[in-house]
Amino acid sequence: MKKLFTILAVAAAMVSCAKEDVVSVQEPAQIAFDGVFVENATRANDPSTTTNNIENFYVWAVMDTELGIVFDDEEVKRNGSQWSYMQTQYWAPGHDYYFSAIAGDRSNDQIVLDLGAEHKKGMAVAGLGTATFTNVNGTNDFLYAEYNTTTPAEITSKPAAVKFTFDHLLSKVKFTFENGFYNDNNTVVVKNIKMVVPQTANIDLTQNTYAWTGHEGTTTLSMGHMANGAKLAMAQSASSDNERLTIPAGAAQEYIVTFDVELWMGEVLATTSSKTIKISGVELLPGRAYNFKAEINHQNVDENPLFEIEFEVEVNEWVNAGDVALEGANV
Repeated sequence: MKKLFTILAVAAAMVSCAKEDVVSVQEPAQIAFDGVFVENATRANDPSTTTNNIENFYVWAVMDTELGIVFDDEEVKRNGSQWSYMQTQYWAPGHDYYFSAIAGDRSNDQIVLDLGAEHKKGMAVAGLGTATFTNVNGTNDFLYAEYNTTTPAEITSKPAAVKFTFDHLLSKVKFTFENGFYNDNNTVVVKNIKMVVPQTANIDLTQNTYAWTGHEGTTTLSMGHMANGAKLAMAQSASSDNERLTIPAGAAQEYIVTFDVELWMGEVLATTSSKTIKISGVELLPGRAYNFKAEINHQNVDENPLFEIEFEVEVNEWVNAGDVALEGANV
């Protein structure tokens, strides 16, 4: 397509916390989970998982080696302000514990784990094996957390709860459009914003740096309209109704974006156009939120650029109508 838009990707980096290494676990009591934290803040129509809305997660844990299985895909559920699980486990003194956890919708094989023969992770190594993620419509999140601790040789008081800080493994995207017509009478509407993204990819959770590979297929994310389809006044900007989640990918990945544009002159619809844009050269990283920005103006609102209304001025010369005698006038 001809030069239609200049798209800018603005990345809001999510805060990342250092992994915790806690060594103050006391008496042999039940292993409890508490203080679950997710690195994210959301707005309306944002499908991201947050500290406030996370309802469950799944835990794996070993003690000392991969043979010391403590938890094996144990679901932990929110119960008010508390977290509970079915198969109660207890701390033992003088041992190393390695916890891994994921959060996200695992129905319909959206998240498929391949733990391999050994899924123990060391103190300095994040790892739960590999996972295959399938994006359905950009509303299913995928998060990962780990927690390592060593219990003292003698436990004399109630142990601290396992505290998970989850990292987002996906990227988040939205679109912002600006009315680039410098005329009070021109308003712009952007509707039916959609983005075609990779559908399936793999991530190796045994690595310290999260990287997605093996991207296959495509799925279409529905971003809704701009400001619920409202008219955008001169120099105003607004974001897409929906934010959506996508599998991170390198700068070589290409994305197709489509949307409809309306130009209004006063209360009359002047022109409509359907746009298709290719975005490339943008690297999407896990845990980052991206805002793709574009200006709607006279050069791209229609398939053919709009031409400015111009004026030429000519003033007719006076025509001599002759002399008129004034009769009866005293001069």
